[in-house]
Amino acid sequence: MRISLIAVGKTRDKHAAALCADYAGRIPRFAPFTIHEVKDGRRMESGPARKAEGERLLGKLPAGCRPVLLDEFGTRRTSVELAAWLETRQRDTRDLRFVLGGPWGFSDEVRARATDSLRLSDMTLPHELARVLFLEQLYRALSINAGRKYHNGTP
Repeated sequence: MRISLIAVGKTRDKHAAALCADYAGRIPRFAPFTIHEVKDGRRMESGPARKAEGERLLGKLPAGCRPVLLDEFGTRRTSVELAAWLETRQRDTRDLRFVLGGPWGFSDEVRARATDSLRLSDMTLPHELARVLFLEQLYRALSINAGRKYHNGTP
């Protein structure tokens, strides 16, 4: 299974970028992994920004991939539950694409295209922190499935 993160905007904070690079570099030990960034609509009003970002995101979601929104309305999962969910996806999915939207959220078209959604926190997270958190949790879930000692909880 190939895994991708499709994200609106770039990570501008150097500390967050370093953490993202660290985890993104670890993930390919377990599965092919890529990050794709689409241009944000920072200089636009919320409605037009969400629409423009949505069109760019849809361009990164080809037929046959399984899009999963990283979304405040998504399903809550523990790290162990995420690992189990990923293990199931490895049996039924070839191209898994996690989608991280911009500050205005997702367009209706992107929501309609998604097959699943995942909540990273009940609290609102800055975009760059959400990216770091997701990458760490993806690495953790893959390491749990591989039987590695990274996760100290009960698998």
